[in-house]
Amino acid sequence: MNPIKNIISANKKLAAIIALLVIAAAIPLTVFIAQKQQDIRQRAAGEQTSLYFIPGTDCNALTTQTTQVSLNIGQQYTYSLCLDAGGNNISAFDVTMSFGNAFSLATINSMSEGQDAARFNSEFLKTLDPQTGIGRFANGNTNTSQVIQGKLQLGQATFTPTQVGSGTVAVSDASISSITSETALTVAKPTISYEIVQGRAISPTSPPLPAPTNLNASCVNNKAVLTWNSSSGATAYSLRLNAEPTTQWEPINLGVYSPGSPHTAPTTGSRDFVAAVTGGNSTSYEVNVPARLVYEWSVQPQPSSINNPRGLGGTFSCPPTGNTQFNFTFDLPGIGADPENNNPKTNPRTIEVEIFGSDNEPLDPPIKTGTVSFRNANATNLFFRGTVDMGTLAPGYYTMKVKTARYLKKPIPGITTIKPGITTYVIPATTLTVGNANNDSKIDILDYTKWLDCYHGKYHGGLDEASCLKDVDFNDDGIVRGDED
Repeated sequence: MNPIKNIISANKKLAAIIALLVIAAAIPLTVFIAQKQQDIRQRAAGEQTSLYFIPGTDCNALTTQTTQVSLNIGQQYTYSLCLDAGGNNISAFDVTMSFGNAFSLATINSMSEGQDAARFNSEFLKTLDPQTGIGRFANGNTNTSQVIQGKLQLGQATFTPTQVGSGTVAVSDASISSITSETALTVAKPTISYEIVQGRAISPTSPPLPAPTNLNASCVNNKAVLTWNSSSGATAYSLRLNAEPTTQWEPINLGVYSPGSPHTAPTTGSRDFVAAVTGGNSTSYEVNVPARLVYEWSVQPQPSSINNPRGLGGTFSCPPTGNTQFNFTFDLPGIGADPENNNPKTNPRTIEVEIFGSDNEPLDPPIKTGTVSFRNANATNLFFRGTVDMGTLAPGYYTMKVKTARYLKKPIPGITTIKPGITTYVIPATTLTVGNANNDSKIDILDYTKWLDCYHGKYHGGLDEASCLKDVDFNDDGIVRGDED
């Protein structure tokens, strides 16, 4: 072979190998550059978008973040958390706020979504825990054709400082999404520092007001009437209700309510109310309460100072105004439209309802009885229906089994949730299984034997008609039937 050709061929192979190595080395470099460009674009979008606190409710009024404020005891303030979209079309936000010790230094008059939060058509999360001082709320918008831009008021809080102190309120975590960005925007998390001073509302030398006395709670038609003897010098009272168990405190529409606002007790957590002095030596306040829930309550005279003591009212619970009613619907095979019997002899018929608590243990007493009636109103709606009085059921989760003569006991599908203040419940329709002649909750050879004895006696004598009709008249037409009948 020609040596020159060998050299040329070898050089070509070497060149090809070098080219492949160059291309392989360029791939991660290209990916790295693309990622850097994406990061730069992402940071640029995030720099255009910002969160900030302002006094008041107009997010367009101020263009700079409020970072430090001085507050007076007894004076009411409103602050808002705003989002400047900065040209981005915002699709969702998820913000976590740390209130620190703010709940111990001020009374939260109200806390609610901002007016622009309603522009997002899906609410994902809304929680506030005054014990830890952590709140989180998240909304999203599934309408991709809607444009959400500009300066947005995400939330607002109105509060009244009650004690001297200082602290911070901070956005501890924030995720802002834009339709035009594949990942969340990078947004700075603002912090506002506050200092509460005595101001002119209360003199540092003012003696504490005496605690209210003779606190009493009574119930009238699902309303708790709370009364106490007025404290000398009080212009109003801070009334607090704690519901048991205190598992979660939701921010929307909770807080201090002034007279004239809806007076509704919480079902979990705490709620504060403002009770105006009613004149004379006593003050009273009415609040709607769900039946059976246990509440702890206390009253503090206003204007408040650090040393104003609370009057403790202990606990109370309002009984239900009526028993719990379950509306049942049953489909009993053998009874119904043609070719079934549409004129049952046992009408109405007795049903037994066995009810279990959330621990799957039967209640005491475990069985309630009632009646259901066959409604032959039209050919397409031939069922047994009726209402059973279940007595007084506490709020919670329940399961049931039902039974009637000649049919197997059967669980009602699903879980029935009893809620405070609601007494009537529609139970899902249930189809029972016929053939349980001896009432032992199973269908077996014993049921067949009992039917066979009755059927044999019908044609060969010895029929105990009353007993047989009670046990094996499976379609309830007054006849012991077989295949040929």
